Amino acid sequence: MTPALFWSIVAATISVSDVEMVSSRMDTEKVVMGQTGAPRLPDAAELTGGWRMEGEDGSACDLVLDARAVLFDGPHAPAHVLTAASPCLASMSLGGVKAWRPGSDGIALLRNDGSLVVFLSRRGQGFEGSGPDGERLRLVRA
Repeated sequence: MTPALFWSIVAATISVSDVEMVSSRMDTEKVVMGQTGAPRLPDAAELTGGWRMEGEDGSACDLVLDARAVLFDGPHAPAHVLTAASPCLASMSLGGVKAWRPGSDGIALLRNDGSLVVFLSRRGQGFEGSGPDGERLRLVRA
């Protein structure tokens, strides 16, 4: 069998529903991925609202990611206000966290001088990473 004949047979066996399924999957991927194929940087408004930081030891802390801008002195990029419902972040070794910044593949939690405390990578509908003390952390919608 020649390669041309083989590919003709393959092409003839693909149904319209297969093509529609692939098209639908590609449309979904375009929403998540940028034009270059890299993950799309989410707008801060997409991530604002109530969240819960959960530690592997069962501890939890309610947070609000706000879209209000925070500008830092020096070379740090602008970020957004982060507030905790209580001083619970200190018990997770995150007491210095005052701001956040979206990334194409996660969320950076920052000190009030703009320096990075922890980066949480996107995992499903939430974000996960290791805290400064090595504890696994998960950020989920509240």
